[in-house]
Amino acid sequence: MTGEHPCQRRLGGRRGRAPRRQTECGPAEDRGRTVTVRLQNENLLAEENGRTLAGVPDLITVFDSATGHPIATESIRFGQRVTVLAWPCDPIWRTERGLAIAGPAAFGFDHPYVPLEALNA
Repeated sequence: MTGEHPCQRRLGGRRGRAPRRQTECGPAEDRGRTVTVRLQNENLLAEENGRTLAGVPDLITVFDSATGHPIATESIRFGQRVTVLAWPCDPIWRTERGLAIAGPAAFGFDHPYVPLEALNA
């Protein structure tokens, strides 16, 4: 993406990626996985090897793996052990109007919205 997105101007938001983190603990099938979370004042997209795992308007939350406390985007730091969870959004956000306001395109992403349930079926 190039240039300043209108949401960034209006909200004064910080854009970026959470530090890439390779899974070192947890279930054996998750060890060695690296998930990237893209953010702009909120968690917008969770990806692994270019594959979308979850994206807006569905909800993506990052938790401290040791305490279970949620971590705000401005508090994410390199080296934290985290757990990333996602939940389906309210159905109103999946309407044409809802996606225009809070879907991937509203944040400058070029891909269409795919419901969380379909991404991880």
